[in-house]
Amino acid sequence: MSSLLYGKGKKVRFKKFGQLESLEGKSNATGMRFKGDRLEWNGLVLPVTIRANDLFVQESLSLHRVKYCRIVRKAFKGGNQYFLQLVLEGIAPVKRNNNTGMPRRKPAPNAEVGIDIGTSTVAVAGDDGVILKELFPEGASYDHAIHLLQRKLDRSRRATNPANFNVDGTVKRGVKLTWVRSGNYMKIMFRLKDLYRRRAVGLKEAHNKTANAILALGNQVYVEDMDLRALMKRAKETTVNKNGRFNRKKRYGKSIGYHAPAMLVGIVKQKAPQEGGALYEVDTFKFRASQYNHINDTYIKKTRDERTTLVGGQLVQRDLYSAFLLKNSQPTRNETDRTKCSTTFATFMAHHDTFIQTLCQSTERQSCNFGLRDFQLA
Repeated sequence: MSSLLYGKGKKVRFKKFGQLESLEGKSNATGMRFKGDRLEWNGLVLPVTIRANDLFVQESLSLHRVKYCRIVRKAFKGGNQYFLQLVLEGIAPVKRNNNTGMPRRKPAPNAEVGIDIGTSTVAVAGDDGVILKELFPEGASYDHAIHLLQRKLDRSRRATNPANFNVDGTVKRGVKLTWVRSGNYMKIMFRLKDLYRRRAVGLKEAHNKTANAILALGNQVYVEDMDLRALMKRAKETTVNKNGRFNRKKRYGKSIGYHAPAMLVGIVKQKAPQEGGALYEVDTFKFRASQYNHINDTYIKKTRDERTTLVGGQLVQRDLYSAFLLKNSQPTRNETDRTKCSTTFATFMAHHDTFIQTLCQSTERQSCNFGLRDFQLA
């Protein structure tokens, strides 16, 4: 409603029944208020369970003021459960080990790190190492289970509402339909919602671990300013391939939705200032990290299938080399610093070769976007 009133929205969109997942107050002084160990709201007093040995919660509540509260509903297999989220003022304290009280990880060193973010992978280059990994590969097992439950829901919906479908199996249009949900349908639906919740929790946890690994290399992080939302849109132009067939207009919507690369960048952007650093966004079109070669100072455009490149006669993984160039960005962030690249290239290649050799020898499945076959054949 406020978006429409202030000229930023086009129409008012209302939540359907069962879609309202959260409620929040404007401040902790009126309306929804958190006091001590309970939530007070319009004469309703709700006790809040806080784990006694959670040092992070205790330190947060003792050092920071509560700005406002939010009640969140989450679906589990057995039904809905409700949680209280507190939005606090200031920077979150360092997480500590509940047994020893010591910080869980060391502070990030004051060093530069480059990130080459893709639709499903991330490459990182720092002074003390490199990282090349697929974003949340565990999501594939969740997606398969979700797909099976969606099919099961569809079969149940068709069995209990045969009058709502046409002969060809499509839903009837132009008439108001009443949908019957059986008890079994509701059980399956909560199982599906539980899977979605667990997948979201697993995705965020995996991204936090990756962000911590990135900041362990340095707190001055450089990343390309990519418009990932634009990559999700379908192509507008109709093109024909060499076989005379029309190319698909689908782009990277599913891959970005499954792996959430923008979430990882957001987490690093949030955590870097807490480590005394910052995240710097590099101009993608001016920098052109994927095309540049610092040895001969040339730009060569590559196809999506080219996952490796030759730099000074050495075979280099393309994404890791882009991250290396981003790490050595000039202060203007429009191009890389050739002098810094020449000084640190030998160290980068030592980390690069060790890491690629480890990936080639690993028995785990690796993404085909890494181009490991080129190193195995070399």
